[in-house]
Amino acid sequence: MVTNCPVCGKRFHVQYPHLWVYREDGVHICTWKYLRKIRREKEEKMAEELKNIEEPTPKKRGRKPKAKEEAPVVKVSGPIRIEAEEPEKVEVLPVSMDAIPADGPLMRGGMEYRVTGIQTEIGDFQYYPRNKYLDWIPSACPEEVVSMNVEEWLQLLSDLPKIMEVLGVKP
Repeated sequence: MVTNCPVCGKRFHVQYPHLWVYREDGVHICTWKYLRKIRREKEEKMAEELKNIEEPTPKKRGRKPKAKEEAPVVKVSGPIRIEAEEPEKVEVLPVSMDAIPADGPLMRGGMEYRVTGIQTEIGDFQYYPRNKYLDWIPSACPEEVVSMNVEEWLQLLSDLPKIMEVLGVKP
């Protein structure tokens, strides 16, 4: 199939349309860069629409009577310091290892799913379990993608301290 990119207008060939990964709403796009551009524009449009939604008027202020006082549950990993007016009411519960999901799928709302993407300060990471590739889209340069298989990322983690030492990079 030969088609035109809706972003840049370039004609390009799609040999297997049903396998083409650069598509949005059934429209084939020539590159990842332009697919990201379309998605960014959609996100900005949705954010603008959300800004235009009127906020509900605030309800009367004041405390509502509580039938039974229940303490909120806060889950934390790592060190924490708690300052409380009534320290005798603070309870620390150990996390059950059964509560932490293994490598398998998660369940929510009756649907089984896996988390394969994450957004961080340095960029977005997307994992493709089928081919064991991990992509990094840097925040500073969102039109670029660093894509390596898992073994290559692990090798980079192993080599990076040595590379930094050889280049004279001080942490």
